[in-house]
Amino acid sequence: LAEVLGVTVAALKASVGRTRSDRPVRNLRRATREPEPQATVSPLSGFGEDSLEEYTLALLLSRPDLKEQVEAFAPEIFRKSEAREVFTLWLRCSTIEQLENSLDESLRDHLSHLTQKQLAPADRRSGEADLAQCLQRLEERHLQGLQQGLLASEDSGVPPSR
Repeated sequence: LAEVLGVTVAALKASVGRTRSDRPVRNLRRATREPEPQATVSPLSGFGEDSLEEYTLALLLSRPDLKEQVEAFAPEIFRKSEAREVFTLWLRCSTIEQLENSLDESLRDHLSHLTQKQLAPADRRSGEADLAQCLQRLEERHLQGLQQGLLASEDSGVPPSR
């Protein structure tokens, strides 16, 4: 995870927080005067409420060479309607300018927000791996939502909606 996020393992541990089991180690560090690892700013800290969707779209917008990798994915993997709309139109457009012109006026600020995100520099292989992981997580989350919907409809005696 530290490698994917581009931070040190110590910084990742520091940003995760402490549990009760960490206390003896922390006391040992104090006794030996070893400094506590300091947390750094997370690469996802500038993203909004649904950082996974925003990061995925920001990655796609910054790396048009990854378009082939996502053509098989349905826009429904995105929960937020604005993310689905940007993704759908992005698949059809060949440039950011064309995408911006295709978007509804209300979504242009969202697109601007996504294109201004600072992503860690990555080569093609790293970008592909990051995108594959994001898409897998989005798809898993979508399928879990569908499963929960089905389970909820079974409880109520109402057939599931299409």
